[in-house]
Amino acid sequence: MPDAVVHELLAAVEAGRAMPESAQRLPVKVDDGPELDAAVALLVAYVAELAASKQIERQLVATRDDVKALVYGRPGRLDHGWRAAIAGDGLRRLLAGEAVVRLVDGGRRIQLED
Repeated sequence: MPDAVVHELLAAVEAGRAMPESAQRLPVKVDDGPELDAAVALLVAYVAELAASKQIERQLVATRDDVKALVYGRPGRLDHGWRAAIAGDGLRRLLAGEAVVRLVDGGRRIQLED
């Protein structure tokens, strides 16, 4: 993982710790219909593979709600910063039909291909 990403991640964690509780906010929960559940599940699986390859906990890279926001076109954490660089940009290429995911190593891994 590039040093800049590590420093940005650590700075974000430290900023969160220093934030007063009154300024903290939880992500908005949206009740989406089931029509894109398969797409969300596939993208979450890809994020899990990507996070594992970079030795980062998947939940830090993107939660299911983060992926759903991207799929449904809502603003979210995958739109900018290190999360966009690691996962968001690739997921957007997948959603636009500019890339595909392929099973490799006998189905043990998921790989993004342009």
